[in-house]
This record gives sequence, structure tokens and C-alpha cells, in this order.
Amino acid sequence: MTLAFVLLVAWSLACGRAPAPDDVDGLARWFWLSAGEDDAAVADAAARLDATPAMRALGPPLEGGLRRLLPGDAAVVGLMTPDVSRAAGMVVLDVIRCPLDRVERLIAQTDQKALHGGFDRYSRTYTSDAAAYFERRVPRLDWRSEYTFSLLGTSYDAVLPGGLRRVPAQPGFPRGPVVVAHAWLPAPATVNGVGSYFRQDYQVQVLYERAPGEVVHLYALWREMKLAGFDTDGGVLVGETLDKLVAADHDFETHCGS
Repeated sequence: MTLAFVLLVAWSLACGRAPAPDDVDGLARWFWLSAGEDDAAVADAAARLDATPAMRALGPPLEGGLRRLLPGDAAVVGLMTPDVSRAAGMVVLDVIRCPLDRVERLIAQTDQKALHGGFDRYSRTYTSDAAAYFERRVPRLDWRSEYTFSLLGTSYDAVLPGGLRRVPAQPGFPRGPVVVAHAWLPAPATVNGVGSYFRQDYQVQVLYERAPGEVVHLYALWREMKLAGFDTDGGVLVGETLDKLVAADHDFETHCGS
């Protein structure tokens, strides 16, 4: 169990439990704050997500914006002072045509460069027992990722802790298990461009099967970044980011049978 997870659970208990909202925007933030919630609450939130009009009508990938996080929302991962209002919210809703267990392993694999390409350099180290997680003896898998990425002619080096939580099937959610992934930027990335920066990144993913071999994928993130004169308050960098998330889902389908 990581220190960040301990802090997150403690924060959740201190603040008390609130019921999950009924809209994609509110649910994205709820899932970001969810690691202190019990399995039944996570399954209930997934059921609410499944019942939203956006999800019921989901066909092609849906890309859009989110309301910004609220003051204190970064405390769930031990970050006490960031001005989260500077981080723009983005979301992709998509369906991955691949079984949930396989998508889960692809998200967790250590060589993300081989899966998605694009990275100049990528290294991931598990910080908890991966075998125990995939044997379903523990509900969480944690890791630390370090990578270099180039976008819009600018490169940056970042460190992202992250991990998976698997919630087994619950009576209130007939779709089956729910997998929730978290990742965050604990310190600003090192960026090589003058006037460029990557200061904040908070990510949450929610996955479940709506039918055998059809995985619903909610990918929400809040990011404060400026590269080559474009920032996450404008359309160019946001569009690039969302398109890459959709492309990543295609990568899961491509590698599903490998």
C-alpha cells in the first residue's frame, strides 16, 4: 500500500462519504476521489455512469471538456498546495472491443512504449505485488512510471505514480467487475522549450464490460500544460491530447489478441 493511497483513504474518511452524482462531469471527479470508497459505492457510481444519456447513446468515441477540480482535490494523492483551477478538464468516452481482463493487463504492462508507441523513452516499475493482483489476492496494483514524450516539437520528462483497483461484481451493478485506474504528476515535469511547462496532471480511468468483449472506457484528466505556445486552455493542445487517448483505445484493440 502506497503512502498516497493511505493519504487518499484518510482524506475520504475525514471528509465523509457523499453519494455519487448522476452526470458524466460529476462522476469523473467522483471517481478521481474514489479510492477511499468501498466496493459497493464504486459499483453504484459505475451503475450511475452506465445510466447517463451519454453512455446509453455511446457509439463513436465522445470527446469533451470537464469542469475543473475543486480546491483540495489534489490532496487525495498527497498534494496539498496546487491551484487545481489551472488544470483544464478533458474526457473521452469510448468502447474498446476487447475483454476487460485483457484490457486491464494491457493498461498495467510495464512496456507502454511497445503498446502505444510515441514515447521517446518509457520505464515502469511495480511498487506492489503484480502477481498477487492478477491472481485476485489483493484489490490494488501500484506502479511508478518515468517517461520522455515529444509533442508539438517540444519534449518533456515526467514521473507518474499510478495503479489499478479492481472492484469485483456487486449486486447493484449487473455489468460485472469495475476497474479504476489512477495516475498523477507529483511534481512539474522537466520541459525543454522556453516558456513551456507541464505543471499538473490528474488522471482517472473507469472500465467495465457492457457486453462480452465490449469494454466501456471513461478516461478523464485535468492537466495544466503549455507547449510551443499552446496551452490546455485552448483547443490545439486539448485536441491533440484527446485524439491520443482515442488512438490509445485503438492500440488496445490491435494488441488484444497478442
